[in-house]
Amino acid sequence: MSDFLPGLGRLRLRFLAMLLAAAGLVLASEWALRGVHDLERSGPRIDAAVGEQRMLAERIGQTAQRLADAPAAERSVLLAALDESVARSSEILLSFRSVDAPAGAPRALAPQALPEWREVEAAQRQLSAASDALAERVARGAGPAGKAAAAEVRELAAGAEAFANASRRWQQAHERRREQALARERRVHRALAGGSLAALAAAWLLAFEPALRSLRRRSEAGSEARYRTLVERCPNAVVVSVNGWLAYANPAAAALFRAEGPAALVGTPAHGLFHPDDRTAARERLEEAVRGRTFRRPLEFRVLRLDGSEGRALLHLAPVDHEGSRGVEAILIDVTEQRGEEARRQSLEARLRAAERVESLALMAGGIAHDFSNLLTAIIANAEMLRLLVRDDAAQTATVEDVLAAANSAAELVEQLLTYAGGGAVHMEAVDLGELVSETLRLLRRRVPESVELRLLAEPGVPPVRGDRSQLRQIVLNLVLNASEAITTPPGLIEVRVRRLRVDRAFLDASQHDADVAPGDYVLLEVSDTGTGMDAATRARIFDPFFSRRRAGRGLGLASVLGIVRRHRGAIAVESEPGSGALLRVALPPARL
Repeated sequence: MSDFLPGLGRLRLRFLAMLLAAAGLVLASEWALRGVHDLERSGPRIDAAVGEQRMLAERIGQTAQRLADAPAAERSVLLAALDESVARSSEILLSFRSVDAPAGAPRALAPQALPEWREVEAAQRQLSAASDALAERVARGAGPAGKAAAAEVRELAAGAEAFANASRRWQQAHERRREQALARERRVHRALAGGSLAALAAAWLLAFEPALRSLRRRSEAGSEARYRTLVERCPNAVVVSVNGWLAYANPAAAALFRAEGPAALVGTPAHGLFHPDDRTAARERLEEAVRGRTFRRPLEFRVLRLDGSEGRALLHLAPVDHEGSRGVEAILIDVTEQRGEEARRQSLEARLRAAERVESLALMAGGIAHDFSNLLTAIIANAEMLRLLVRDDAAQTATVEDVLAAANSAAELVEQLLTYAGGGAVHMEAVDLGELVSETLRLLRRRVPESVELRLLAEPGVPPVRGDRSQLRQIVLNLVLNASEAITTPPGLIEVRVRRLRVDRAFLDASQHDADVAPGDYVLLEVSDTGTGMDAATRARIFDPFFSRRRAGRGLGLASVLGIVRRHRGAIAVESEPGSGALLRVALPPARL
């Protein structure tokens, strides 16, 4: 019994302390409840201000639309009305700031403590910026007409609507927060008024609920701060879009889009980050992500930087709650360099395959030409001897002449094969290419239809090239005749140009040449026509031996041209599309005088 009494005394002390705490909670609850009632009376003021703001939004939108089509005499009046409406919106924002938690109400009940308040301020800034932009355009005398002004008018109307919507969401959030606080305070009051031990315990829990929530909010704020630090230091671009506008961008995003800083991207349309041809698809994906759709693989889009250059990026999308608003977080991984390297590698691989094919064909053609040349030597020699033996018989002489003519034609074909293979004897000298082209075109005038005009444009002062005169003439002959045969619908034009050119790596990447050809100063021979043009499959094969789109053609002309160009350490490129004619460009190194 003696041990029990002290324990009972301690229990009484604890119970008395609980009663004192409960009494204190009763007084605190009554005080807070009065504050909540005072805050409830401020609700009509907020409702009236938000209602007025919505009417102002409609007035701003209507005035902006009228300003877009108004004559110059009415613009100043409409602009003044627009400024007045925007100024009134700013006054409403100031009146919102003056609404605070009354004495006795928790600070969390203050309207400015709501996350939606930041959205209201951001919408007001957007509205003011759009109004200033339109006013500046009118002040410059450009007028509100045109696509650019129409975009500014839409931005202004959208800003007004966004401000009204943000104010309405803030009003609704304020009402929900006030109702929740009112209900909680009433529960505390009722529980303490019951006086039971269970009620006191419940009152204790309810009284400490705000403290627990505050602790949870601080924990969440710490997590958010750590997450923001990670995002800020992320090497990939991260942006957040809310209602189609960028609400956040990290430094990597500013670097990707070559902006002065993240602030230069915030407040711009999200779809403006993408190439105009990709904006529709990008906008659809952003909207789908906001609705909760997930993408198993990253999406690749072309992006448009602020300096006008283009790039490529992989896009990862995920829905996110940003400062109380539903939006989408986008992570962009810059793959511009990788795609460029892939394109260059594919181009190099294609050139290597083409060079290997040309080399193998040249090797085969050279072997056939040498063997065939040996056979033709014997045929021509014996035919010459036979012609001497039958010179008194006219009929037999004519037959032998036919044999010699066919053998000589075959010898010419062998010579072309040897040229393609890089063989045969050559005589290198300094050749004036402009003069050579002029002489060759005079000879070709009889072989080109009269309905096709031949035009020579030779740049003065072009240095001579080092080459074999007969083989260079063969280049001109084959290119011009090939262009003439491509013109199937008269009249037509074949234009031949001779000029200087600084050959760069881009030209060499798009042309056929040997591996030791380097960028530098060259003499350029260009032959263009107004013919039927070529598709990609034809362009890939035009230099193959015996390839031709014409049944009657031998198809060896351009193949021999390629052989001559390679032998002269030059390069040849072709540009053509179906229905747009063709342009063949031959770059030859100048002679070293």
